[in-house]
Amino acid sequence: MAGRRAVGLSLWRPESGEGWLESRDPGPLLQYLPAKLWLIGLGHLGQAFLWTLGFLPFARPEVVSLVLQDFDMLSDANDSTSPLTFAPVKNERKTRAIANWCEQRGFQASINERLFAGNFTVADHEPMVGICGVDNAIARFALEDVGFARVIEAGLGKGEHEYLEFQVHTFPSHDTAKQQWGRHIIDSQSSHKELKPAYEALKREGMDECGLATLAGRSVGACFVGMVASTLMVAELLRMAHGGHAYSLIDGSLRSLHRRQTILNEKWADPFNPGITDLI
Repeated sequence: MAGRRAVGLSLWRPESGEGWLESRDPGPLLQYLPAKLWLIGLGHLGQAFLWTLGFLPFARPEVVSLVLQDFDMLSDANDSTSPLTFAPVKNERKTRAIANWCEQRGFQASINERLFAGNFTVADHEPMVGICGVDNAIARFALEDVGFARVIEAGLGKGEHEYLEFQVHTFPSHDTAKQQWGRHIIDSQSSHKELKPAYEALKREGMDECGLATLAGRSVGACFVGMVASTLMVAELLRMAHGGHAYSLIDGSLRSLHRRQTILNEKWADPFNPGITDLI
């Protein structure tokens, strides 16, 4: 079937079966763009989100304020999995490398070099929209604990059978972040001892699991999956800025994109201004 069919989805109405070239509900013409965001994680998904955000036609990029939160260093694996990292990879923190990329595009960027946890509170003048792209159940568990008014989170599948899969969640929702990832924390803690030696070995080799798939015994960068997920995350922001609907879940696979599933987020029914700016 490769090359013999058109495959896509509507970012305004990503429901399964909804047309994307001739959608019954294409949405309004864009008038506003998001201007205040807090990014959690600057690996594969975090960089994919920024890459997509950078294509939006900001009239005044200097009013866009971004908080970049990550504690990790760039590694060689980021070259194949992360769209804003290129070889040779320097021994540099992700926050500082990505802040430099943001500032070159005119965005304001501040950095937070600590693990994300529910032990702080977002201040009133800081971005109230959290964008999460970390593959860490403990961090996801705390997404609603720091004072964000809205959270958009994405995750990818693992391994040779699931690496084409993606999910996007929004909070607050009918399920809390704690309900969503509490079970995953219990599962990960039960297997932590046996997995730790292998994990530490991969870390020493510079391995970054997010965006990598092992196919035929080789690690292959699959950053295109994160790029697709990033468009869905940015679409949530754009609908938010225009008072549109939201999805508590978008679940799909690039292996069979037409079988995707969505759930509307009724908790986002009230309009919310994330901090907006004008288009060109």
